[in-house]
Amino acid sequence: NILPCILATVENAKFTQLVASVGNIMPPEYSGFDDQAAERIISDASSAFVSMYKKSVINALPGFAQNDVLTRLNSLFKPDKQCFTPTYSGLVDFHELLISRDDHSIGRYGDVVPTIYGMFQESISETKSD
Repeated sequence: NILPCILATVENAKFTQLVASVGNIMPPEYSGFDDQAAERIISDASSAFVSMYKKSVINALPGFAQNDVLTRLNSLFKPDKQCFTPTYSGLVDFHELLISRDDHSIGRYGDVVPTIYGMFQESISETKSD
């Protein structure tokens, strides 16, 4: 899988901004209570809560998204450092670097460059046939 290897090259990545806007808040609807009176009391209480705090909540939600949600997103996004580590020193064998191995094993340079080179070759051959 090439995506984890590409992300493994990223030393430090994070979301820097999350823009959120709230236009309106509706009180939740409750149903399924056995007692209609209890359902009515809970619905009235939530409607009263929304009408009392609606403006404050609408004003606070973008800041909540910018601070708390953004922090949680960044804690979930950690680059994968378990990808293949090249084991070469000295001169680079470009044939081995660019060409995929026949047995589909990972060579000493990894499989990222051969995969990208293979996609490039496919796009060139598609262009030739057109």
